[in-house]
Parts: sequence; structure tokens; C-alpha cells
Amino acid sequence: MKRSLLFTFVLLITFNHANGQLLKIKDYGFSYRIYESSLIGNNPMTLHKFIKDPYSYNNLLNQINYNSIYGNPGIINLKTFYLFSRFVINNPESKFWRKNNFQLGLFATQKVTESSGGFSNNFATYSPDTVFHTHSWMLTRNIQHFGIQAGLNRCLNNPMKEVKLYSGILIQGGLALMNNYDNSFDTATFSSRQGWQHQIKKLPDIKGKNYFQWQLMIPFGIEFPIIQRKIYIRADVNAGITGNSITNTFDGAHGIGAAIIYKIAP
Repeated sequence: MKRSLLFTFVLLITFNHANGQLLKIKDYGFSYRIYESSLIGNNPMTLHKFIKDPYSYNNLLNQINYNSIYGNPGIINLKTFYLFSRFVINNPESKFWRKNNFQLGLFATQKVTESSGGFSNNFATYSPDTVFHTHSWMLTRNIQHFGIQAGLNRCLNNPMKEVKLYSGILIQGGLALMNNYDNSFDTATFSSRQGWQHQIKKLPDIKGKNYFQWQLMIPFGIEFPIIQRKIYIRADVNAGITGNSITNTFDGAHGIGAAIIYKIAP
């Protein structure tokens, strides 16, 4: 993936030098976005597709005694960092390229650490004293994606000269280069004499698959200069869908973002 991206950049720059009248790098930028989406694989019974060795994982589950199961049905806040360039086609006769530009970049999500649920076995013993027991097995997922983003931005009609409104379509795809699961046993007891007693046993991490995840988003934003029409600030909202190569299902996603842009071409 890194070699493909490097080749793409080299190809674009070479083409830019070979035919400067057609393709130009308009600007460079750094952006930060926060997306909200549903957490996939959010309980132990739905995780086997994401595990690198599902056979060993299922054997582990079969060895655990439990009378209750819990998951994590919450919403995930995915924080993503981008480095990107925007390209313009220098063709005065084209009405399309007067208002549109092409975007290409890299992205990395912040490491996400979220509960993936667990099992618990709750019971009580009554001799010589009443003691409540909770034996829990807990999973915590650690995941991080790296990949490529590409898209098309379109400037919208706007009476303000210094402020630009834009929309477009952006697609990104990346691999989960980090995907592992912390797991541990928590043995807890409670009695009137001794109160709560805890003992936690950490188990070896469970390795997950390096699966592919994608997003298709439609942004709507505003962009304006802050320093001599060279440095710009951009703020936007995004809505779209996301999917992955494991479940082959779609889910809605939305978010907000901000960018700082250095402009090198008019």
C-alpha cells in the first residue's frame, strides 16, 4: 500500500512537470476529523470473524463457565488525522475544472481502546458465611487503521469573495495494522466480614485480523484565509456510510473536521 501511494505521488508530480498547463498541485493540508459510528464486533460471540485464529478462540470460550454475557453497544468516536494535497486541472475552457479539484492523501486513526464485552459467572455460597462470587472474563479491543483517502471537492456559488463554500465526495480505505484484544479473568468476592476482594489474572493477548475498512463521505464546509491568502482554515461536517471486509455490511457515520491548508497555486 505504501509503495502504491508513493508511485501515485511520483506519477502525479512527474506528469505535473511534463505538462504544467494541465495538472497543478493547488495546496497541501493537514486535517483532523472525529467520526461517530457503531462499534463492530462488540461482544465475545460476534468476534470470531475478526480473530486471526478463530479455532483457538472458540476453544477458549468453551472452557469458560458463565451464566451471563455482556457487550458494548455504544457509539465509537473515531479520531482521524490526514495529510493531503489538492490538484487542479489548468484548463480555462473546462467549466467543470473551474469549480472542482481532486484530493489525495494519507490518513491514520488514533488508537481506539474499547471494551468488547465478556462473560461472568455469578453465584453465592452460604457456609460458614454468606459470600457472593463474581468470576468475570473481560475483553478489551485495541485497533488502529492506516490508509489512503481520495476524492473530489466542488466550490459552491457564494457571494463572499474571501470565503469559499464547498462540498464533494471523499472515499478512504485502510487496513487495521493494529488489531488485538487484551483479555483477563477477574475473580471477585464479597462478604460482610471482609468486604470486596479482587484478583485479576492477565492472559496473553488475542491477535486479530488485519482487515480492510472503508468510508464514503459527503462533506459540506467553509474555507477562508488567515495569513496573506496563503494559509487557510477549513471547517466541515461529514455524513456517509462505512463498511469492512469482514461483515460485508454498511453502517451510517457522521462527523466534523478542521484543516489547515497551505496554498501554492491560485
